[in-house]
Amino acid sequence: MPSRLQNIEFCYFYRDAFGNKVFHSVVFANEEKFFLKQIRAFIQKKFIEGKYFYPESVGLPVFFAPMAELCDHPPYHEFSHVSKTSAPVTSKGFTDIAVLLEQFLGKYT
Repeated sequence: MPSRLQNIEFCYFYRDAFGNKVFHSVVFANEEKFFLKQIRAFIQKKFIEGKYFYPESVGLPVFFAPMAELCDHPPYHEFSHVSKTSAPVTSKGFTDIAVLLEQFLGKYT
């Protein structure tokens, strides 16, 4: 029996200089049936210092903490984790995790 956990949830957050955090996640289809370990290994090699990235450069929503404009630091976001989920796809624009991986490849090479 196939697993109901077919989709991939990509979780990340914004942390400002005051320590405030805003968490967000996007659910993608996983048509190519990537393993979580494969996804993590690929994207973490593309992150800044192994965990930071600019979500808008790969087509993901940007979120900031209240009063983020008062902070004087880069507006990058931090990767949290990926997990399998039965939740419906929530990504806008492209819907498959393979496209997100391609975005990371193109922007962070």
